[in-house]
Amino acid sequence: MIDRIRALATIGWTFIAYNIVVSNAMGYVCWLRRLHRLPASVASITTMVVPVGGGLVAAAWLHEPLGAYSDRGADLRGRQRREAVRS
Repeated sequence: MIDRIRALATIGWTFIAYNIVVSNAMGYVCWLRRLHRLPASVASITTMVVPVGGGLVAAAWLHEPLGAYSDRGADLRGRQRREAVRS
């Protein structure tokens, strides 16, 4: 495994850094800037739809199977977010 990490070319590390900065950091910055403008009911609905939407996109685009296991994952993630909103 370590050999594979060392074998990554500069372009590979560039793509990894781009993914970290653009898709994650910029996404959170945009979300947090808009969060204070949204009512709590809208913000909570949008955060709970993300795991379900991700599963549906994976099933449609990547042909991932949907089943009880994936449903439980979305349910657990939704429960974690609901508990965080309550506290």
